[in-house]
Amino acid sequence: MNLRTIASFQLGKRDAIEAVAENRASFFTGLILVLLTAIPRNYDQKYILESPFWLFGPLLFSFFSGSFFFLMVYLGFIRRHLEPSGTTSEAAQWRSFMSLFWMTAPVAWLYAIPVERFLNSYQAGAANLALLCIVSLWRILLMARIVSVLQQIKFVRALGWVLLPACLEIIFTVIFGGTLSSQIMAGMSGMLNSPEKALLVSAMGNVFTVALILLPVVLIMLLIWRFIGTVRPFPSATNDSFPGWQLALLVVIWTAIAVPAQLEQRRFVTHARFVERGAYRESLDYLGRQARKDFPASRRIEPDPYYYEAWERLPNLMAVLQSNDPEWVRRVYLEHMEALFTHRWLGCSPASLLQMFSALERVPEGKEWIERNRNKLPKLRMAMDTRTSNDSEITNAQALNDLTNVLQRLGVDTKALGEPGSF
Repeated sequence: MNLRTIASFQLGKRDAIEAVAENRASFFTGLILVLLTAIPRNYDQKYILESPFWLFGPLLFSFFSGSFFFLMVYLGFIRRHLEPSGTTSEAAQWRSFMSLFWMTAPVAWLYAIPVERFLNSYQAGAANLALLCIVSLWRILLMARIVSVLQQIKFVRALGWVLLPACLEIIFTVIFGGTLSSQIMAGMSGMLNSPEKALLVSAMGNVFTVALILLPVVLIMLLIWRFIGTVRPFPSATNDSFPGWQLALLVVIWTAIAVPAQLEQRRFVTHARFVERGAYRESLDYLGRQARKDFPASRRIEPDPYYYEAWERLPNLMAVLQSNDPEWVRRVYLEHMEALFTHRWLGCSPASLLQMFSALERVPEGKEWIERNRNKLPKLRMAMDTRTSNDSEITNAQALNDLTNVLQRLGVDTKALGEPGSF
């Protein structure tokens, strides 16, 4: 087995499928490929030291996903139609199946395309969804091709056998994967998901609906057109050629690709830790020593305005933002402030609003921000009437008075906003 065989396998070539199925080393080769695939999946999304799940997550998920597919495809369909002479141990069949399942891992290398570097966040989200659809469909069709070749059955029937667990996996993932709960929690808190996450939630809902519709259709088709023939088990492995140096070469190539992006991720994490511990001026100084291109394009500079922590952290950070901070830094946080105003309501007290709008007075882009967001300023009415348990009535009244003065100096007609407490 070599890289050419692995590449031909991804294209569903019969000779490559048979070569992989008959090679005892395919199990460990596939396992290594799954681990290696963690790099193209995540190299420009997460810093490797943030969590060990970065590397081992795909392997853990694929172990359970592959085992689930094996239970459904082999125990549910193949075993009952085996020829008497084809009986073999289920453990050996699981190992053979997982070898083939894991060998499809390189299809996911498409995720390595750094779409965030040349598209905006929403467009990148759409592109990543397109890649997800391509990879998912490719792997389903490839697994159906594998079953069709090795069990010597028609491709359409093999596709039905594979689609059944695929639909169930999608349904389980959406229900128990947290997508629905996160959407509900965001809605209850008045926050909106980021544009790309909203797109993902919508897409997951559509996929969930398709899976719910497709599942009974596949079941009915399989019940109507029952299989009455016999099939072969997955082949017993006899060959034992392990492509060691070729896998090592792939590791070197992917590591070289990942290093620059991981340096960006490390800078992101370093800055995020300043923000998390409340060292806001230090966080701005750290950003000021870098350029925007030194940070990952796939992640928003902290604090992310689409997470709850932004209600507290962004005002505190803007309180120390100065006109001599680099322009790109000022624009990042003005865009974050703009994103806060896209939520259903503002979770900021008058004191927090005062911190942010005072920053608009200090920076040269402040009045431009006001002009661009005048239609969103009525949301201030509710926020200006917000009280926090840490602020006294006198403190809130003083902050409200100061905020009114700041808004007026910025050219905002505060009377048009309405009086606090008027609704």
